[in-house]
Amino acid sequence: PADRTGEDLDIIFARFKNLKAFERFNHAVLHQICYYGYYQDLEEGITLYRQGDIGCYWYVVLAGALEVRASKTGKYEDAEAICTLGPGNFFGESVLDDSPRRSTVITSEFCELLLIEKKFFRTIWERNKQFLEDIIPSPSSTPVGEQNNNEQLPENNTVEGKPSKTVYSPEALRNGGLVLRFAMLRHQSPKLIRDRELDKRKVCRCFVGSEAVDWLTKISPMVHGRFHAIAMLQALLEEGVITQVGHGYEFKDQGILYRFVMDENDNERPGKETYSEEDLDDVLLMLSRSGLDAQLRMALRKPAMERTPDDLSLIYDELMHVKALQYLSTMVKKELSYAFVLESSFKKGTVLFSEGEEGISWYIILKGSVNVVVHGKDVETNTVRLKEHRKDVLVLEKINIPNMFGEDNSQTHIPQIQKYSVMAGTPEKMVEYLLETRMDNSNTNNFDDHFLNDFLIAFPIFMTTEALCRETNCFIIGQDETRNITAEHKMAIKRRVVQMTLRWCYLAGNLFLENQCIFRFIEELMDYLETDELFNEFNLLKTAMRTLKERYPTDDLIDDIFRVFCADHTYTTVALPYNATAQTIINAAEERVLLGDDCILCEVKSSGERVPFKPNEICVTTGLSVNGRLFIAPREHLDSLTPTPEQEGPSTSNLTFLESVGSKELAYYITQYDYELFNAVNIHEYIFRIFGKESHKQITANLDLLLRRFNEVQLWVETQILLTQHLNKRVYLLKKFIKLAAHCKEYNNWYSFFAVVMALNSVAVSRLSQTWEKLPSKFRKIYEEFEGILEPSRNHRVYRLLAGKMKPPILPFMPLLIKDMTFTNVGNKTQFDDLVNFEKMRMISSTIRLIQYCRSEPFKAEPPTQVKIAQEITIFVRNFNVIDNERILNQFSHRLEPKKN
Repeated sequence: PADRTGEDLDIIFARFKNLKAFERFNHAVLHQICYYGYYQDLEEGITLYRQGDIGCYWYVVLAGALEVRASKTGKYEDAEAICTLGPGNFFGESVLDDSPRRSTVITSEFCELLLIEKKFFRTIWERNKQFLEDIIPSPSSTPVGEQNNNEQLPENNTVEGKPSKTVYSPEALRNGGLVLRFAMLRHQSPKLIRDRELDKRKVCRCFVGSEAVDWLTKISPMVHGRFHAIAMLQALLEEGVITQVGHGYEFKDQGILYRFVMDENDNERPGKETYSEEDLDDVLLMLSRSGLDAQLRMALRKPAMERTPDDLSLIYDELMHVKALQYLSTMVKKELSYAFVLESSFKKGTVLFSEGEEGISWYIILKGSVNVVVHGKDVETNTVRLKEHRKDVLVLEKINIPNMFGEDNSQTHIPQIQKYSVMAGTPEKMVEYLLETRMDNSNTNNFDDHFLNDFLIAFPIFMTTEALCRETNCFIIGQDETRNITAEHKMAIKRRVVQMTLRWCYLAGNLFLENQCIFRFIEELMDYLETDELFNEFNLLKTAMRTLKERYPTDDLIDDIFRVFCADHTYTTVALPYNATAQTIINAAEERVLLGDDCILCEVKSSGERVPFKPNEICVTTGLSVNGRLFIAPREHLDSLTPTPEQEGPSTSNLTFLESVGSKELAYYITQYDYELFNAVNIHEYIFRIFGKESHKQITANLDLLLRRFNEVQLWVETQILLTQHLNKRVYLLKKFIKLAAHCKEYNNWYSFFAVVMALNSVAVSRLSQTWEKLPSKFRKIYEEFEGILEPSRNHRVYRLLAGKMKPPILPFMPLLIKDMTFTNVGNKTQFDDLVNFEKMRMISSTIRLIQYCRSEPFKAEPPTQVKIAQEITIFVRNFNVIDNERILNQFSHRLEPKKN
């Protein structure tokens, strides 16, 4: 590490800050990892360490996969695989206390790792414990695998969720100043503390700011650059341990004079105490921890126009952790970095502002609490808590709710109760609140309510369909049995239930027909309506159910027919429902292949990788990779499974066919098929995918096919280019695919647009320098523009802005929306204090509502002129034949254009 230059560290930092493994790490911590980390690559089958060993390194997986094995007996022979570590995982925290390793870790393929030696990792931990405790588990709490096997995402984006920062007393900082002064006095080349002249007057025992920064950066690896040294000295300046001769409040890396406060008065000068190197290390550690906070406070006290880029970066980094700002865009947070100022109130009872005064500031509480006192009887509170048996059962917050299309409700006559948003509640109480207050029974078709839509979209997360039917039915029965309720009110309740049911029917689609509990609930509801002679509602519900059955005929609910291969590439054909578990498939196949009772079902990819399925997994066939195949084999013979010849993909390109078809025709029929797949996905499939289809016992087959389609298109583009031997023909295909991407964009098909452009941007294609050099400048500029849309910075801001201006139909970039929902799920608790966190449900459903908006209009583009070969193109685009083995694609690429020496 000592040999690494500042330029080296900048290169490493620029690479690491974009890696998934480090996205939660504070920048100061990441700089230290860049300084101490070593790179290592390992072949398959290498044992990093065994269970019971005393560790020497902490590890981060950059690429590849490792298998974690553990033994209950402690014997290596008895060890069983418990999990797999992949890119983004880190492990090996036992080096912090030298406890024995709790598992054995072996590379299962070629791996790239980052290693940090034990002594250096301990140094990083001690310096930054307050930043690392919620990211890296302590050894005592680390599970058997010693890894953090979750997505590396915060459970809460809140300041409160972070461990409290170490705050040092003024006395500790003053004592630290004595140690630092002693070390500076000992330094003689140059002599740091000495008498100097300033404006023709003598200043005794002072030092120059820039010289002190130079000295600090050289004496210890704890100081990571000049900015860090400035922050450490700022902590002393803020506490008054050192002062600026010109009475400034900011420590600057310039020729400005500073002095220790004890040197200003001869009577206060310390004696001849001596301090050791260990004392200096302790002081540097203390200043390292408190320096950035002091620098932040100083930056916030500056006027906006005086803030430097470093100040703004520091403020922005802090704003990323403020809960109140977590949903704001990156651009807004950067603008706020200019505007925020720090205000501190040390005394209890300080009045910030009084009721009736004109407001001049907007506040965020970083530390402490405030008491809000509202005078007057007719003032509405912002939060309403409904309690039963002294426990909260429903929490509402006052808010101006726009309608479904973002219009202002201020000019409409909406009931006052709709100005309250549900923040949390029990499932039962939310159902009651929905039916009692959120719907106007005078208008059965009024679906313009966020809470109704959000509840019906997200309810599978926190309650079953059976529970929703039961609670709704109980609500009807309970109202009927209550004596002091009028007949009109009872009928109004039933109208509201019909209104909710109609919306549920519209949103749930085919799932509404397939659930027996819903079927029984509808029958009972129609009996109630018929008994009360509510014929209008009865007919509305009957019509809705008939329409739904016409849209989703039961004939479509057919079994999935697929092949299950054996080690010798013979196969048996199986027909089972999509919700059949892997164990059910094994049982069906075992009867025919006669391989014994202890068989495993797994996917064999074209690369030879084998992925075993858990017995309870469903949607096995739709979840396969593009060229993946299902295999069955005895547990002890899994190693004998190899890919079938057809999995290798084509050996020649479809150049002749592509030359006969226009780019627009190709884009039209690709888009037509993409929209079919997109529209077939039930909205609840997104919920089941994010929260686990096995736990909900619901399939995600349509969503699986849609997501696999992206890989098919991307790999098809790569395959066609890399199987074309002639240079000029490859240039022709580059132009063809750039035009294809442009036409997909015209059709609002961002899905295939991203797939095509990412294929052109892949390693195997982008390295074909001779091919790209022959591409005309016109196409090169178009492609560069497309690359700009792919830019992932600021959470794909460029793409989001472009797509946000479009009118439906729109086929969005689905992996990004899946990522949004995954982040929302992992970063927010589903429940707290036994209440459903409906804010989380609202965030999940807002993404799904965006998907609904994108497909709210059908794809009606006019087909291109060449109708003669329409059928041929349709068959072609729905059955792409691709190579999905990246290693083979790279080999083809190097054969076409070998690497120059």
